[in-house]
Amino acid sequence: MFWLFLAVNEKPFSEQIVPGDRILVNGTLQMLAGEQRLVTSEGLIFSLLNYKPMAVNLGSSTRLEGFYQIFPQTDIRSVHAIRNVIGSDSYFTDSDTRCQDAGSDTSSLCQEFMKRYLDYVREMELGMALKYARMVSEREEKLKNTDSPPEDIIVSVEEPPDLAGIRLSVFVENQRQFYSWYSQYLKYRQDFIDGNSDGFDAKPYYLRISRKNFLLSLHRLDNHEALFFFPISYGFHPDGADKQKPDDGRTPRTPRFNTSPANSPHFIARRINETCKPGMTGACMGIGSRRPEDQFWSQFGMNIAIHGTESYGTVGTRSSNGCIRLFHKDAQILFPLTYEGMPVILD
Repeated sequence: MFWLFLAVNEKPFSEQIVPGDRILVNGTLQMLAGEQRLVTSEGLIFSLLNYKPMAVNLGSSTRLEGFYQIFPQTDIRSVHAIRNVIGSDSYFTDSDTRCQDAGSDTSSLCQEFMKRYLDYVREMELGMALKYARMVSEREEKLKNTDSPPEDIIVSVEEPPDLAGIRLSVFVENQRQFYSWYSQYLKYRQDFIDGNSDGFDAKPYYLRISRKNFLLSLHRLDNHEALFFFPISYGFHPDGADKQKPDDGRTPRTPRFNTSPANSPHFIARRINETCKPGMTGACMGIGSRRPEDQFWSQFGMNIAIHGTESYGTVGTRSSNGCIRLFHKDAQILFPLTYEGMPVILD
């Protein structure tokens, strides 16, 4: 095999290389649908097969070498050798999005909302990833001939205006899609409220937060069936890594070997049925942790909170400092469905 350098501006990528060719690819490492991807400024998105997680460089400009492969069923390009070909790239097909009680009216409403919502969040994620890659590429181009080399990671503790601008522009491009799923969600939510108007016992349930799918769901402890799904937003940081310090734009995750409600170290630690800080509307539910290494973000149970927001356009995107945001009314609906000590799993 011979070396090929990515030069997609000259002619279409598919005309330059074929599966099996060895390539060098320049782009930014980002988290998309829970997996590391290399995103080029030209809009190519690569899966990284057999690469160990590179959390240090996530969000930064990176050059990777490997063998080019492609999944014919989905046109998902990949870099490096394949040992276990899955054949499809499952963005949003896991059990965390499966609607309950197949055949019921609630299930039908759930399915209508879920399909449109997951299509929307995928478009938002891909759109933001592409514009972020272009931002990095343009920044490096401007600094190429200066004496000041670019920093490895351009995302700091405070969210750069560039990322907020990227999110807004991508939302404007997809706002028709937003209102499509939102109208379906209102019907689904009202059906849930009507069905539980006589009261609700939260004790048999736990919370699961799926960052990949931008969903918070309420599950039964005995059979893990999902009762209801809430759309959410979470930490804005593009690297998708675990939380490292307060307000770093990252949302924590539950350790891989503790992702059952019986052994998860994370739980609802504090509840305030009102706005607890400016911008945290509706109601606030803190996420606590029994792990000593998590205490910097779980102190008082409110450094990581589940709360409402009135910035509706940010729901379904990465936009918080690390908290879980819901629609304002959803935070009020969720509050009585939780209790102190309720297990929480952050995927």
